Amino acid sequence: MKKLFIIFTILFVLSGCGENNDSKTLSCSTTDKANGITTTTKYDFKYKNDEVEHVTITYDYVRDNANDEMDGVNADTDGLNEDNDNVDDNVVNSDEVVDGVVGDTIDETVDTVTTILDIAGIKDDNEDQLSNFNNIEGFSYEVATDTDDHYKVVYEIDMNKISDDDLEAFDIDRDLATSRSNYEDTGYTCK
Repeated sequence: MKKLFIIFTILFVLSGCGENNDSKTLSCSTTDKANGITTTTKYDFKYKNDEVEHVTITYDYVRDNANDEMDGVNADTDGLNEDNDNVDDNVVNSDEVVDGVVGDTIDETVDTVTTILDIAGIKDDNEDQLSNFNNIEGFSYEVATDTDDHYKVVYEIDMNKISDDDLEAFDIDRDLATSRSNYEDTGYTCK
């Protein structure tokens, strides 16, 4: 009986039973409101043993419907609606501008998003630029919502397929603690 118990214990340990081999998820998110648009950015890090396996990044842009009376930012484009004269002319140079696209690589290519103050402009800029990244192995994206008032794009990064060079360009680290620290340092809430 003692031999049977020892054999069972060895098989139990060798099979990995008793260890937690399940992947876990850490979510880091932030929400910003600027120029009539609420931008929610969320990074979901799927990890195992503190090593990131997969990252899902969601950018969700929602137009604030309180600005429905505006027909353009101080543009008076149709002459029928009153424009908001309270828009600061320097707002496009402030930190409170609409922007946000995953990583340094995409941030650089769609930097013009910071001067675009509407959903259509954000959508066009994202779609034009992101098509340049179709050949990066381990990186994909999908437009999840596409309406006049709501634009949501989801990026997927498979850490087992993406190269270290490409990963560096996206400003994501394979080590969970490093990634968490990087995003918390820039104002994200991680849990």
